[in-house]
Amino acid sequence: MLGFAAKRQWLYPQSVRGPWQRLRWATFALLHLILFAPPWIVVDGAPAIWIDLPGRKVHLLGAIFTTSDTIFLLFLLLFTAFSLFFFTSLFGRLWCGFACPQTVFLDAWVRPFEEWIEGGWVERRRRDEGRWTFDKAWRKAVKWGVFLALSFLVAMAFMSYFAGARELWTGQAGLVEYSLVGIFTAVWYFDLAWFREQFCNYLCPYARFQGALTDAETITIQYDINRGEPRGVPEAKDTGGCIDCGKCVFVCPQGIDIRDGFQLEC
Repeated sequence: MLGFAAKRQWLYPQSVRGPWQRLRWATFALLHLILFAPPWIVVDGAPAIWIDLPGRKVHLLGAIFTTSDTIFLLFLLLFTAFSLFFFTSLFGRLWCGFACPQTVFLDAWVRPFEEWIEGGWVERRRRDEGRWTFDKAWRKAVKWGVFLALSFLVAMAFMSYFAGARELWTGQAGLVEYSLVGIFTAVWYFDLAWFREQFCNYLCPYARFQGALTDAETITIQYDINRGEPRGVPEAKDTGGCIDCGKCVFVCPQGIDIRDGFQLEC
């Protein structure tokens, strides 16, 4: 996140485990399958999903849609938008926690690799705040190299929907396609290696209107003031259920305090 002085303030969320995390990982696996598999599956001589821009056609599971069928695209976009609004009104930020590409890539790739290479959140923060050493340098170099490879993989997967997976991965695509792969790789690398949660804070439009889609009946994760306050250590008298341990802040990927109420970042 950015501070008041517009300086990058790195977050070090603590990893968590539990049934909800296992459900998220199962969802992430399904979404990865949806992203990478369709361009490789051939249906009636064409990829299962192929957006043929030069031919002005869209191949979808054997069906072919041309420019005269754009009304179906309109219906698809409207259905997607209304589905997002509907599920948000019922279950809150279901999209943000389980299906947003930013969340999926950060939680499934970036943070696990970061923890594997550089250690836990305390170790990473201590190393970043310390001076440059050989240990710090090689870990950073390996991590950035992994992020670059992941960014390239995502860019190739995305372009496979337009250029064809087999043509793209075997070097048979054109210069334009590979130039776009390079651009997308740079964009994704910037996002995964540096921008990260700032996308949710400053660029994501969903955060701006999400508050208008929820009401008192929406299922949300919130701090129960009546139960938690006044916060304090368990040994103290006349205190609520919150022991003020800070765990909720340590595990938050946005670095906010849930006890401060609903916030734009989450």
